[in-house]
Amino acid sequence: MSVEFLDDDGVKLPVFKTIKTSFKVYFKNYLPLLRLVGAWILLDFLCDALFGFPSLCEKGGLDSVCPSKTGSATIPSIVANICYIASMCAFYRYMLAGNKEKYSGKFGKAELKFIGYALLMLLAVIAIIMVPVLISVMLKYSSPIEHVWEGQVVIIFALLSLFAIIYIQQRVMLVFPAAAILRPSFSMKKSWKMTRGNVFRIFAVTSLSQIVVAIVSFVLVFVSIIVAAKLANTFVFYLIVILTKVVVISILMLSTVVNSAIYDFFMYHRGAVAAIPKDITDLAVGSKTTKETSSFVPLLNGKDDDAKDEEDMLEVEEDTKE
Repeated sequence: MSVEFLDDDGVKLPVFKTIKTSFKVYFKNYLPLLRLVGAWILLDFLCDALFGFPSLCEKGGLDSVCPSKTGSATIPSIVANICYIASMCAFYRYMLAGNKEKYSGKFGKAELKFIGYALLMLLAVIAIIMVPVLISVMLKYSSPIEHVWEGQVVIIFALLSLFAIIYIQQRVMLVFPAAAILRPSFSMKKSWKMTRGNVFRIFAVTSLSQIVVAIVSFVLVFVSIIVAAKLANTFVFYLIVILTKVVVISILMLSTVVNSAIYDFFMYHRGAVAAIPKDITDLAVGSKTTKETSSFVPLLNGKDDDAKDEEDMLEVEEDTKE
């Protein structure tokens, strides 16, 4: 099923409303989502244990409880990333496609497509980063510009590169939820078109929603590591390892929920699917049958409690006139 796009330059993502709705959905669904990816958390833990927990032990400070031999961190890192990608795709399906399964152990076409887009983004980032590096080399060996200006020029291009990376990431971010739910005929080009005029708003939503959780998570893990080092207890160490993995999954979960809200917003306001009826208030875009497929219908329809009260008042006035 192809996706047609509506040209409406007046569409603006509501920053604080999106954050509020995302946190509401996040806390409401936290335990079901955590249980959903429990198998991936366990796999990550077992692989880390097999190689002597290099993710924590190589950082130092836990020598008293770490295994005597710590293996390479490469394989555990690869396995961890696979688990994280599978978890994010499971979250997207739960949020957007109505897949309310209790446990997820799937790794297939959607996950591979997700990885493909991630690799494309990585290549784009590397290419952009190389620009100030090459400019620095050129200025050093062949530029007539005085050396005193070389640092400033490189800094300017480095800042421009950073801006370009952030800009591109916000414009193509819709392909990741679309890939996770296997949305047909959805590409980076379509994501680029649908997010026009909203780069700053998308960046504000994704950044602000992550700051508090990231700070709290960092403090929690940091304090836990200090406690584990002081107690020098192996059982406590295992608990700390599991806690760090749950914290990482929780951050990814919030990111996925926020991205799902953004995706649903733009699909509702700028995307039209032929099979979806005109009365979109009863269906979430991306749904096959019912509104239960999406967790963000109130946000999509732009109907909060105040809007509902206004509608009720209008209905009362109409009844009074009759």
